Amino acid sequence: MTTHQKKPSIQPRQTKASLLRTQKPASAPVSTTTPLTTTTKKTEAPIKKVEERPSSRAKVVNDTGPSEGVKAFMAKKRAMLSNRKTEAPTETIQHKAGRQPAVSDAPQTMRKIQIVIKQAKGSGKLDISNRQIDKIPEEVLTMYHSNPSSGIIDFASTGASWYDEEELTRFIATDNVITQIDERIGSEFGGLKQINFRNNLLSDLPQSLLLCRNLTSVLLSYNKIKEFPSFLLELGQLKEIDLSHNMIDAIDYDGSPLIIETLDLSYNHLTHISPTFLSSLARIRRMNISHNQIKYFHFNSWMYLEELQLKDNQLKRLISSDGDIQLPLLKRMNASNNVIQSITEHDVSMPQLIELMLSNNELSEDGFNMPVTPIQTLDLSSNHLNDIPDSVTDLFQLERLDIRNNYLKALPYKLGKLDQLKMIQYEGNPIRSPNTNMSLLIKSLQHNYQTFIQDSQKSEEQDQEEAIEALDHFMRNINLNKKLDLSRKGLTELKKEDVMMNDEETAGIIVLDRNELSLFPSLGLYSYSSFLVQLSLENNKITTFDLKMGVIFHQLKILNLSNNRLRSIGSDDEESSFPQLRELILSHNQLTQIPNLLCLPLLRKLDMASNRLQAIPVEWLPKQLEILDISNNAINHLSPELATMTLKELVVYGNMFRVPRPNVVEQGTPAIMEFLRRRLGQL
Repeated sequence: MTTHQKKPSIQPRQTKASLLRTQKPASAPVSTTTPLTTTTKKTEAPIKKVEERPSSRAKVVNDTGPSEGVKAFMAKKRAMLSNRKTEAPTETIQHKAGRQPAVSDAPQTMRKIQIVIKQAKGSGKLDISNRQIDKIPEEVLTMYHSNPSSGIIDFASTGASWYDEEELTRFIATDNVITQIDERIGSEFGGLKQINFRNNLLSDLPQSLLLCRNLTSVLLSYNKIKEFPSFLLELGQLKEIDLSHNMIDAIDYDGSPLIIETLDLSYNHLTHISPTFLSSLARIRRMNISHNQIKYFHFNSWMYLEELQLKDNQLKRLISSDGDIQLPLLKRMNASNNVIQSITEHDVSMPQLIELMLSNNELSEDGFNMPVTPIQTLDLSSNHLNDIPDSVTDLFQLERLDIRNNYLKALPYKLGKLDQLKMIQYEGNPIRSPNTNMSLLIKSLQHNYQTFIQDSQKSEEQDQEEAIEALDHFMRNINLNKKLDLSRKGLTELKKEDVMMNDEETAGIIVLDRNELSLFPSLGLYSYSSFLVQLSLENNKITTFDLKMGVIFHQLKILNLSNNRLRSIGSDDEESSFPQLRELILSHNQLTQIPNLLCLPLLRKLDMASNRLQAIPVEWLPKQLEILDISNNAINHLSPELATMTLKELVVYGNMFRVPRPNVVEQGTPAIMEFLRRRLGQL
């Protein structure tokens, strides 16, 4: 039997790629290290590429392992990876152990500064507070400098670009240990409006701040500045200066008016502030000079001042000035803890003062010569008061009165005049039986005062009857030029024996200046009513006055009621008790409006200077008026109707109106009247 043998199959010739594909894993060099595995994976990629593109001309390679070059390359890579792994733990251990060099903190700090600078470029506000730095960092001073080493501008960047940068307007570096501000601050940051270096160690300031022409606020409290930086006053926009808690001992300035609105010089070593500096503060609103060693503080008519702090100094007089003072907007004044013995020697107008603190001084009842103001809170505790000053009982809007720790033995019935009084603090006085119920105490005082008023009225009626009986005694030879001078007699009321004369002639002029009269003495002057031609009651305490009363002064031609406490004047447009009156003087009172004076048909001169007038009702003025003085009031509009009058002299300076302008007012009455006639349309 013939057997057929199977022909052997023809095998294709193996290529290099097929040999590598069928190679066993054991034949390849194996490494247990991670880097070798990673490297093997990297070497497979090119082998696959060779498989995708087989070459028919390739020869069979018996050695299927990697070449010597590949082995050398892989060994180098393994060594590099091994070095990196051994270095990393050492670096970590050093960091945890705190042995890392201090230099490594610098990049982190630098990054924080750079972040602050970047934010400042976008907002215009730079804040490097609480960093314990002793100078302004160089990076800050050069923050707007361009980088010359970089000539590339990345327009695809989302960050702030050079063309989006804001000019720096606020520089805040509080709570550091900065000893000196770099001179470059003025040239580098000329657009600054505020600098705040509070709580540092500064002893002076650089002159280069004058380059910051827009600077409005300088805050330098809690430093070690010894000399007041007067050069700052040359900055025309400066409105706020805070130099509190420094070591300044004096301020001298003799320059042009300033626009400073807020000035804080508290807690320094001040012993002297020049009057010229204080007079230059034409627009000051808030001033704090407390906790110094000032013995003399020169007041001026600060028209915008709202708050004044003078506590903890060595003042002996509260308001020292060269003349009368106007403080139309002052609301609060604190002069506690001084050695004040008197208030003022001149007339002071404070129509909006609501709070006055004078505790811990040396005031007596005679020294408290306070002008009438709308005070609501008055602190006179810890002074030398034996009685309540009379001027206190004239503060009709007073709500809270503190008189603790004085020498009062009783609360006088005069406090019952104060209708708005709600609280009296009187502890620490030798009062025997004080009423602890505040409401009952105040009601008791008011009741006692009303009883006193009723008794006084009965006494006045009796005096009038006695005056009528004594009229014949005075009807003797009358000398109209003879003067009876009763000034400075301490009179609280005028009695008939006070005006009796021992000689045969009766005076036609009576002077009662500088007494303590609180009412117009019509009954006391009854016997003179038929022939008295001139009466002066200047510098008394008269609060009310009526042009029509029970007594008629038939021949009185001049009446002087200046420097009293008049707040209103009653009048009747048809009748008055002064039918022959030619001259009426009402200056330096508290009048808020002109009374109806049509009942004085012969009036030629009216003086109402230094009151609180706000308007001029021309229809209430006699047409024949020749002299009108309304200076130093609060008039905000000058009526053109004044041009219809035959005024020979019109005085209007010191008011609040803007037209006519000051240059017209300074030219006098003809220029003012011409201006008013032009406004009225008569020219």
